[in-house]
Amino acid sequence: RLAGAEEEEAAAEEEAAQEAALREEAEDAADKLARMREELERQVAGWQLGGERAVESEALWRRYEALTAPLSQELCEQLRLILEATVASKLQGDYRTGKRISMRKVIPYIASGFRKDKIWLRRTKPSQRQYQVMLCIDDSESMRSTGAGGLACEALALLCGALSRLEVGQLAVASFAERVRLLHPFDRPFSAEAGAYMLSRFSFAEKETDMEGLLRTVVQTLRLAREQQRAAAEQMQLAIIVSDGRRSPSWGDPSLWVRRGGGGKNLPF
Repeated sequence: RLAGAEEEEAAAEEEAAQEAALREEAEDAADKLARMREELERQVAGWQLGGERAVESEALWRRYEALTAPLSQELCEQLRLILEATVASKLQGDYRTGKRISMRKVIPYIASGFRKDKIWLRRTKPSQRQYQVMLCIDDSESMRSTGAGGLACEALALLCGALSRLEVGQLAVASFAERVRLLHPFDRPFSAEAGAYMLSRFSFAEKETDMEGLLRTVVQTLRLAREQQRAAAEQMQLAIIVSDGRRSPSWGDPSLWVRRGGGGKNLPF
């Protein structure tokens, strides 16, 4: 009995330690996200004062949008089949109570002597998407040396265009290499101006790529974004990473964060 009590006490202590570690990790992630948001706001303010640079970036983004428009439409239709609707907003069904009467069933209802009374419709058919998609673009020097930098910018315009056409939900964009920079947060609507700003922040000049740090930030950011949503139980999340995959000494071991990111309502990376 004494041995059993000691084992239970040890298990309880271990569980408490794990909960404390998770709370500390969540607090650190919240602080990091707040710092990233503050940095983003400062960068946006400085970029808006750039004048010619702003005009040049916007014109370049418009060209990327025109270049990728056909592929963006095609990708949108493909994603429409893959990313199923998650929010029930369309009326359907045969119910005795509901929001609206099905006019097609009124005559059969009367003809049956008011016995076939399942004439009401409810909003039970999924017709809208409510995903949180985080798009991450590699900003390392190897992207430029391999000629992948321009392709990454095209991919950025292509994916943003397709996801916006699909009305997928919320979209966030980040660049990564030596560190992760949040370029567009979930709570801000996407626009051509936002695309131009994101384009202006890529240099493809950073020497190292910290993939473990990227996945840690992605998982923590998605977790916080889920907690901020009211309908968190229905919230599906997806991370898309665009990179040449070239390892550097600071690459790290991302396997732990890949496993964490694939759990719950998160779609695999």
